[in-house]
Amino acid sequence: MREVIATLETPSGKIFRHVQNMETTDHVGFLWTEGNFGCDCNRSIFAVETGVMEDELDCNTEEPSIKLLSLTVDNEEVLNHE
Repeated sequence: MREVIATLETPSGKIFRHVQNMETTDHVGFLWTEGNFGCDCNRSIFAVETGVMEDELDCNTEEPSIKLLSLTVDNEEVLNHE
């Protein structure tokens, strides 16, 4: 298993991390930018789970309001938008 850490920022400016263990990380960048975790509905689930948001957001086709700041796999940086 490989450890994936996404650092995200809510619309109100709260920064949080989502940690996930994945068997394969071949397409992890795509997953977080264009795939399932690239939209507010899924990112907001993680924000609610960590306690930085109270309510989940609806999916939209616009730019996500929960911003992906960085993404690491086993402590190696994959994406950095900070």
